[in-house]
Amino acid sequence: MNYDNVGATSLFTTVEDMAKWAGNFTQPKVGDRALIDQVSTNGTLDDGTPIEYGFGLVRDKVDEHTRVSHSGSDAGFRSQFDYYPDDDFAVIITANVPFNLRAKATAIAELYLPKSAAPESKPEPAPEDPNADAVPLAGLYVRPEYRQHIKPLRLQFEHGKLFRTYDGGERKNAVLRQDGSFDFGDPQWESIRPVRDANGRVTALDVKNFYEPAPLRYPRAEPSRLNAAGLAPYAGRYHSAELDITYDVRVDGDRLPLSSLWTPKPITLSQVVTDRFESQLWWTEAVLFQRDRGGRIRSLSFNTERAQSVTLERVE
Repeated sequence: MNYDNVGATSLFTTVEDMAKWAGNFTQPKVGDRALIDQVSTNGTLDDGTPIEYGFGLVRDKVDEHTRVSHSGSDAGFRSQFDYYPDDDFAVIITANVPFNLRAKATAIAELYLPKSAAPESKPEPAPEDPNADAVPLAGLYVRPEYRQHIKPLRLQFEHGKLFRTYDGGERKNAVLRQDGSFDFGDPQWESIRPVRDANGRVTALDVKNFYEPAPLRYPRAEPSRLNAAGLAPYAGRYHSAELDITYDVRVDGDRLPLSSLWTPKPITLSQVVTDRFESQLWWTEAVLFQRDRGGRIRSLSFNTERAQSVTLERVE
């Protein structure tokens, strides 16, 4: 990235200037009303699936108040811009330490904006001893297509508790709600609802989180447990002419070490499901292998939040 260019990064500004930008949404001076409407309207995919972005901004609601927002981060800097057009109210935060600015901005807005007449009720926890409902939820759930970089959702059941382990090892127990949904303590941040087949078996999870205008479906998946012999077909050399970079994939037990001229030490890829692997590094958080019609591995692709389907072809 060229850090001499502004736009995607390296834009130096102040809270006061951002406040002027917020005012531009009500009384446009930069662009016109048509432009403001365009950048603040949510978009959809070709199949009609709604997405959280419009033309560069997120539009959602906080306690029935419409919000237009975007965050920013680069190196050690963070920023958050939240504008409430119906209230002509903005919250703008800049910081030089990493923390959850969006949650702070929302909390500030809730102090100032009037409460709705009928605030959304928090689902009540299920009765004690929900084990019968929790056990069938345990398993692996993976996004199959759009936004494949999203980490798989793994639920485990041990010692009478359904829980999820986050990056860094933090473990949170699930809270089962009376309406059939469950969450990990804050249903406003993320609420999960099981999808069942005609026999009552849990086949997927619909996950509604703070950022998404509609739930994302995670189908249940069978974990991949290949041994070294089963992983051997993935080993090889992969090259991108566009990026002028080559990666070597080897087999080490039940994992795939990934290395290149630019990696000081190999990146360990762990199995998720067939042809999908992951690592703890953000730029290799989802590595997918593609096959030709004969079933032979022909390429791999890196998928992250900001770059998807970065493909390297197998050369040997």
